Amino acid sequence: MEIVEETIHRSWLVATQKRVSIDFTLDDARLEARCPLDNSQQCHRLVTRPQYCRCSLGQLGVLPLEILTKVLLALDLPTLTTSFRSVNSRAMNLVDNSLHQYRRVVKYCPDILRAIISINARSFDCTTLYKALSTEKCESCYQRFGAYLYLITCKRVCYFCLMSGVEYLPLSVAHVSGYTGLSGQELLEGENWKIPCIYSLPGRYGPYAAVSIHRKWLFDRQAVFDYAASSPTTPASMSGAREKEKENDGVGILHGQADDNANADTNTSFSGTTAREMRRYASIISAPFFDSTGQSADWGFYCHICDRDYDYDTSILPESHWKNKYAKEEFIDHLKKQHDITATIREAGTKVSR
Repeated sequence: MEIVEETIHRSWLVATQKRVSIDFTLDDARLEARCPLDNSQQCHRLVTRPQYCRCSLGQLGVLPLEILTKVLLALDLPTLTTSFRSVNSRAMNLVDNSLHQYRRVVKYCPDILRAIISINARSFDCTTLYKALSTEKCESCYQRFGAYLYLITCKRVCYFCLMSGVEYLPLSVAHVSGYTGLSGQELLEGENWKIPCIYSLPGRYGPYAAVSIHRKWLFDRQAVFDYAASSPTTPASMSGAREKEKENDGVGILHGQADDNANADTNTSFSGTTAREMRRYASIISAPFFDSTGQSADWGFYCHICDRDYDYDTSILPESHWKNKYAKEEFIDHLKKQHDITATIREAGTKVSR
């Protein structure tokens, strides 16, 4: 959607869907090269060679389509895409054509699917992902547009909550072992595998493009504390785990550096060390909002006026932060309330005027 300004300086675009600055996340992890999808190739084969659909699904083939669809939607996405879908062309055709949730993800935001497969995010299923993409607001504040998905637990989150909320700073294996008494191998086996986690990708992350050379397991912070509170293997010192976390949990865990700030996790400002921590950025990706019709995806808009007028010394309100994103209708309200600009939506686009 093109947004044109009428009475303000004509060369100043008031909104854009492109990022106003580069905070390196999974969006910048070369996902298309790491995880190419073959959906379009399979559709072509099925049209040109219908015999590809005659393969058997074994015992699953006797189930009614409605039940089989529910079973597939309950699978985590790496299992659905890399295990079941790759069994044969019949399974591939079933996933691609019978699961409208999966089809819309591939159509509108394939990089999210690529990221989930690449980091082995197994703690949620296709239904959970589609529900998150069909929710507009941040799941932490319920006020602002959730421009990102936190892929460890599939939560939609806005920029402000992502940077200020300690719950979106994942834990490394070393920290989780200290809190639960489990070794790294035990964490990834049996019932312990239920702790939501991802296997991070090498790359550059954060506002300063810090380099992570090796892949690391990253665990959801809240899930770790919930598990430790009920686990018999938890050390006696776990009663002070949160205080220990504040003292020891630091910047650069992805590549073994220590934190100079002893209270890193208590600092919830944008300038704090935890806001720049690579682990935050290694587990998030930009996400659109699916409308009720499922025929379009709203990626949200950045406000260039907030970017232009932002005062780094005095501006602390999330409503005026220049990295906030706004849904289409929400952006119109933002212009009126924050910048005294009246905007109207028309079929050809959105024009604004004083």
